[in-house]
Parts: sequence; structure tokens; C-alpha cells
Amino acid sequence: MRYCINKNGCRINIICASCKYKFFDKKYDRRCTLMPGVEEVLSDGHCMDWEMSEGMKNVGDKKKAAPKLRDLTERLTAFREDYQMREKMEKEIKYEKLKEKKQRLRTIIKSKKLCKVYSLKV
Repeated sequence: MRYCINKNGCRINIICASCKYKFFDKKYDRRCTLMPGVEEVLSDGHCMDWEMSEGMKNVGDKKKAAPKLRDLTERLTAFREDYQMREKMEKEIKYEKLKEKKQRLRTIIKSKKLCKVYSLKV
């Protein structure tokens, strides 16, 4: 497969999917504006008139992508920390509830003098 390098140093495959002359019809099939008679263009096909699309020219623009990526990374990190904190709190709450149940059973059993409780499964 042939490829070229855009202005940001990203490798762009020379295929119809990255061409300037592609468009999508109502059924979302890829078509070529240079060859209107062609039914459907293959994704890995290309012709001699291939030119890089505007979207592909801007791929890898570090000035635009870096703040968005940094913001996304910060939000993911915050979400992960929040999730871990919730899990920890839920475990502590579950442990406390289990401890209370065990204590109540012990008091009931001691009052009736039946037997000892060694473990309790919820």
C-alpha cells in the first residue's frame, strides 16, 4: 500500500477513504466526484487523481490536539480516583453492616444462651 506524509508528520495511506474527491451518498456509500458513473468506491482503492483531503492534512496537529487530550486524561484520572474511592467506601460500609449484624446475633444468642457465632456470611 502506498502512503504519503502530511505536514504534521503523520503517515496517510493513499486510498479513496483519504481522498479529497470522495463523498457519501444517501446510503452512506463512498462515491467519487471525478467518476460519477462508478457505483461504489472500495475503501482500499485509489486512482491517479488522488489528493489528500482537508481532514487528513490536519491529522496530528499537536497544537489543537494537546489541550483536548490533556483535558481528557485529567478527567479520566479524576473519574478513576473517584471510582476507587467509592469502591473503598462501599467495602467499608459493607464491613460495618456485617459487623453490626454479627454483634446483634451475638447479643440475641447470649440473651437466650444458645451457642457462639464464629462467622456470618451475607
